[in-house]
Amino acid sequence: MAILGILSIIQMIILPGLIISKLIRFNYGGVPRIVAIFGISLFANYLLVALLTFCHMLLQTTLLVIIILEIAVCFWLFRKTILDSFEALSSRYEHRLGSINYSTATNPGSSSFQRIVNQFVFFVLLIFAFSDIVWVFQRFTNNLTTVFQTWDAVVSWNRWAVEWANGAFPTATSYYPQLIPANWSISYVLMNGIELQSFPKAIMPLFSLLILLMLFDLGIKTKSFGFFIGVIFTRLVIKKFTGEFIADGYVDLPMAFFCFASIYLLLCARFNADKNNSNLGVVITSVILAAGAALTKQAGVFIFILLPVLGYVILYKQFPDIFNAQKRKNLLFAYLLGLLIVASWYFVKWVQIHGGLDSSNVTYVTKDIYDGAGYLKRALDAFILLGKYKYFLLALIPAVLLVKKPYKWLVIIIAIPFSIIWIFFFSYEVRNLALIFPIWGLTIGLFVQELFEYIWRFFSFIKIQKISAITLMILLVLGLGFIGIKYPLQYLIHNQEEQQWLLFNPELNVKIREMVEETGPSIKILTNYPVDYLPGLNGTQVSFWYDNLPDYVASVALPDIDYLLVPNNAIPEINAEIQKGLDNGLLQSLFTVEGAYSYRMFKVLH
Repeated sequence: MAILGILSIIQMIILPGLIISKLIRFNYGGVPRIVAIFGISLFANYLLVALLTFCHMLLQTTLLVIIILEIAVCFWLFRKTILDSFEALSSRYEHRLGSINYSTATNPGSSSFQRIVNQFVFFVLLIFAFSDIVWVFQRFTNNLTTVFQTWDAVVSWNRWAVEWANGAFPTATSYYPQLIPANWSISYVLMNGIELQSFPKAIMPLFSLLILLMLFDLGIKTKSFGFFIGVIFTRLVIKKFTGEFIADGYVDLPMAFFCFASIYLLLCARFNADKNNSNLGVVITSVILAAGAALTKQAGVFIFILLPVLGYVILYKQFPDIFNAQKRKNLLFAYLLGLLIVASWYFVKWVQIHGGLDSSNVTYVTKDIYDGAGYLKRALDAFILLGKYKYFLLALIPAVLLVKKPYKWLVIIIAIPFSIIWIFFFSYEVRNLALIFPIWGLTIGLFVQELFEYIWRFFSFIKIQKISAITLMILLVLGLGFIGIKYPLQYLIHNQEEQQWLLFNPELNVKIREMVEETGPSIKILTNYPVDYLPGLNGTQVSFWYDNLPDYVASVALPDIDYLLVPNNAIPEINAEIQKGLDNGLLQSLFTVEGAYSYRMFKVLH
C-alpha cells in the first residue's frame, strides 16, 4: 500500500525529531526547527533500527506499533497547538513574521545612494538564491517514483538497506557507517518488500535543499547578501561535482548536510545568545547532528571531533556566561554519549576487520587508487579535476584575511585543513570534498561581500554620491562608447557564429563547414539534421527523416538535391537503396561522423 510508503517517509524525517526536539526544549522555529526535526529523526531511526535488528524485532508490526505510539505522543506534546483554531495559529504565525526585520544592514553614516544600491544588490541576489532553492526543490519533485541508478547506490548503499530490512546487520561494509541505509530499511520493512525503491529514495534531494535553505536563512538573519552568493555558489558546486547524486543514493551530500547543520545551529545559538531564549536544546541538537555526520560517512568524524573547538570559538568564547555549570555538564554528557554511539560503530568494524570478518578499503582509497602517484602528482591532478573551481578553492586563503569572525574560524578550522586532506588522500573524486561545499560557498559569498564593501568605501572616499546625475550619464555614455569600440558589431556577429558551429554535433558541423567552404552555400542537403540553424546555411536543408522508401527515391531524383546527410537510424530499405546508389555510381560517400548525432554524408551525382 502506498500509504505505508508515505508513512515510512514521515517516520524517517518527522516523527522522532518532532518528539525529541520538544523534549530537549528546542525552542527555535523556522528553518532551524525544520533542520533539527529532519536530522534528529534520521539519527534516532538509525539507533532504532540497530536496536530492533539486535533484538530480532525489525518487523512491520513492530514499526507500526512504534509509529502509532509516536503519533499518540505527538498529540499529547502538542495538544495545546492542535486544539488551537486556525485563526489563533494564523495570528501567532503573523506575529512571528511581523517580528522579522527585513531591512538590510547598512554602515553607519552611509548615504541614501549607498543604501539604495545595497538594498538593490541584496534583493536581486535574494531572488537568484531563491531560484536556486527552487531548482533543487524541482529535483525533489522529479525524483518521486524513481529508482536508484548510480553504481554505489545500487551495489552498496541500497544493498545494505535491504540487509537491514531482512533483519540482519549488513555485511561487507568496511568502515562505511549505516545511518542512511538503516533509514531506507524502514520503508522496505513497512512495505513488506524491497521492490519499491521510490519511497526511501524520495528523501535524498532534501539534504541539498536544506543545505541551501540554511545558507539562505543565514542571509535573512544577518541581512548579509554574501550568504545569498553562498547559496548560488554552493548550488553550482553541488550541480557540477555531485549533480547526478542529488537525488540518488550516494551519502556525500547527506553527510555534508549533517556537518553544516551542526555548525548552522551553533551560529543560530550565537545570534540568540543575548536573548532570553534557551540555547541548550539547540547546542545539544548540534551535537546530535555532528554525531549523525560521523554515522553517515567517515568524513563526518572530522566535524564531530572538532565540534567542541567550533562550539568554543563560535559561541562560548564570545559568550562565556551563556551556560551555567549544570548546563555545561549536560552538554558534556551529550557529547560523550554521542562519542560512545559513534565509536561503537567504528570499534565493532575494527574488530570485525582485524578478525577477518570484513575487509578495509582504507589503503585502496588513500594509496592504491593513485597507482603509485606521489603527493605532488596527486595535488596537480586534484586541481585539474576541479577545473576552474580550483581558483575558488585557492581563494579560501585570501578570504581568511577579509571574512569576519566567526566565519573566519570555519575556514581556518574546517575548510582549509579538510581541503589539504582531500588533495593528498581523497582527490580521486571531487564528491569527497562535499563536506566543505556549504562552508566553501559561504566563504566565497562573504569574501565577495567584503570586496564589495571595500569598493564602496573607496566610492565614499571620492564621494561618488555627490557627483551630479549628468556626470554619471556622461560616464555611462563614454563607457558604452568604449564597449562599442572594443567590441564592434562584426566582432560580436563573428563570435556568435563561431558558437553556433558548436551546436548539436560539433564534429559533424566541422565536416559540413569544410564542405561548404569548397562548394559554396548554394546547395541543398536532404536530411533531418538541423543544417538551417548553422551560420550561413539557412535554406540549405530539405527536411526528410529517411523513414519512407518511395519518398526517398522521389527526393533523390529531384535535380536540386546535391547531398544526402543520412542519420544512423534510417530504415533498412533506404540503407539498401543507398548502397545500390553507391554501387551504380549515383552516389559518392564523403564522410561519416559518430556520436550523439551519427550521420553519413553522400554527394548525389546527377
